[in-house]
Amino acid sequence: MRSPRRLTTLVEAESVFNDGTGIVLFAIAVDFVTRPVGPLEIVLEFVSIVAFSAALGAVAGFAASRVLPSVGDHLIEISLSVVLAYGTYLAADALHGSGVIATAVAGIVLGTYGRRYGLSERTEEALDTVWEFVAFLATAFVFLVVGFAIAAGSLAGVAGPTAWAIVAALVGRAVIVYGMLGSWRLARRAWLARSGAASGSATVGRATRSTVKRAAGWATAKGPTGAARDEGAIPFDWLHVVFWSGLRGAVSTALALSLPIDFPNRTALQGITFGVVLFTLMVQATTADFAVGRWGGKAAPRSKASRRGRTSGARKTVRAIDPPASGGSASEAESGPTT
Repeated sequence: MRSPRRLTTLVEAESVFNDGTGIVLFAIAVDFVTRPVGPLEIVLEFVSIVAFSAALGAVAGFAASRVLPSVGDHLIEISLSVVLAYGTYLAADALHGSGVIATAVAGIVLGTYGRRYGLSERTEEALDTVWEFVAFLATAFVFLVVGFAIAAGSLAGVAGPTAWAIVAALVGRAVIVYGMLGSWRLARRAWLARSGAASGSATVGRATRSTVKRAAGWATAKGPTGAARDEGAIPFDWLHVVFWSGLRGAVSTALALSLPIDFPNRTALQGITFGVVLFTLMVQATTADFAVGRWGGKAAPRSKASRRGRTSGARKTVRAIDPPASGGSASEAESGPTT
């Protein structure tokens, strides 16, 4: 949909962690139905599972980040990344943790620390290409499975409860997105306002404070009017896109199908779940392009000719300013400007 890369990453990452925490909460909820469980025990179990899974994924990602740069063969490095992904998932699952959270954290560590530690450019390109293709195939397969799993007959008898479930899902997501992320934006603005007032009355340590802000992702810059602009803040319009991007699919369907045979109202719960999944796929997914175009800052499409002309002009400009003979490599001179 030509959405900004940062917005795409935000939505996809939220989806992954939403799946991970959702699976943990599902297991706790099923346990709560089958035996008496107190609220404190539920909270402690949830926090311990998430913390343990994240720690396991961080350790696995750190180990892979140290090993991969020393291999020197991109095929073996790709194979090790597969072992990292599925090995971390299986290890966390065997230890009663969240395999999704552990694998996601392992990937984050490898994609950040591993890149800085010394992954070669060829390895990075190979990993990105292979895993993008694997993700595409997996997504196509799981949605095919969703289509096979949902039966039209299971939806007719639970139309009323399904409508209430859809409303509850939308309201719950609105509270999370606008409540939590909106409050976070306000907190950042208040912190930056206080920080700006303090820096205006003292010049000593300004460079140190600026460095700390950048490291923490709280960097600011001057806007067109000279006022401070928070570069790390999530634009408010993006919250609308994040809210409308709360799709349900393979994970929800798989969890509903995994309910124990003797679980109370099992068939009705599966029908409600399938109805919510269909609503998000048929309504939210089909209108997501409008949301991205309205609030996501979608880039206008360019023709191939205009892209070739722009790239050619950029290369000529770079060569004129910094030719390879002056110390820059040929590949650097031809790369063109980046954002």
